[in-house]
Amino acid sequence: MMHGTGFGMGFGGFGLGWVFMIIFWGVIILVTVYLIKAVFTDKKSDGTGKDSETAEDILKRRLASGEISNEEYEEKLKVLRGSFKKT
Repeated sequence: MMHGTGFGMGFGGFGLGWVFMIIFWGVIILVTVYLIKAVFTDKKSDGTGKDSETAEDILKRRLASGEISNEEYEEKLKVLRGSFKKT
């Protein structure tokens, strides 16, 4: 003589499978969101994902590209460094 459902699972034959199904779909959704964000965000080469180019970096780039002369570079660098000093 059999007692219960006869399947040995209890709780109506499903057990706690619904909990694992919710966890499974939650993980799938989180991984999908993470991958979408990773693909569509603009990250710099330093790996931080932040825009880390300083004013001095811009000046160096402009000098290297020939956009400004050495004299202009030195003048602008003095202005930049002087403007950040606390008075």
